Amino acid sequence: MTHMNWLNSSKKTLTLATALLTASLSLSSCTPEPEVMSMSEAYPGWDFSQSTPTRKTDTAMSAGFEVGADGKLINPDADKTYEAPTPSDLAQAPDKNGAKAFAQYFIHVVEYTWQTGNTELLRSISGPECAWCAHIADASDRRSEAGGWGSGVSVAITHTAEAVPTPEEPGHWDVVMELNQNPSISYNGTSIEEIPHQRTRFAVRVGHDGTNWKVYAALGRPQE
Repeated sequence: MTHMNWLNSSKKTLTLATALLTASLSLSSCTPEPEVMSMSEAYPGWDFSQSTPTRKTDTAMSAGFEVGADGKLINPDADKTYEAPTPSDLAQAPDKNGAKAFAQYFIHVVEYTWQTGNTELLRSISGPECAWCAHIADASDRRSEAGGWGSGVSVAITHTAEAVPTPEEPGHWDVVMELNQNPSISYNGTSIEEIPHQRTRFAVRVGHDGTNWKVYAALGRPQE
């Protein structure tokens, strides 16, 4: 399958190291909301909905996780601090090299979003056409509001192809990357999901408006 055919396919499985979700979407700007499917179908989670501490003066445990006074599992990475990624000088250049660097920056922003639950940066660099971007930001907000978190979230970009111009959308570029996701845990406020190691081929469509880059579409597929 060629690069462009794959990028423009209407139905593909979405996977991203920091997203831990599966969805379907088209790269077209008129794409409806992506269909979301929990990964618990593939990796059944443990139900902690009834987990409550027996005594507030003691640290309750559930399947190896500490349980707070509110009955929610405590993030084992709660003491870690994450610095928001910043774009390199190259990622601000309005050319194909800038497109490639900005696409890489986008991956780190999504990683940061899923590590911290802070969606402000992701939303700021996402164009309104990027249904995947909005979906990930909304999912992260819902998880945070439910008292959930991510632990061990880490992704490495192992390869990035050169940016390819999008003929039907002047000023837009398609960038394909290969990602390597470490095993991690996602807690949605009631249950835990263990996410195994994953390798993903991920495509991002970026565009420059004369001042800033924005992400207009994202699509991924798992690799064997």
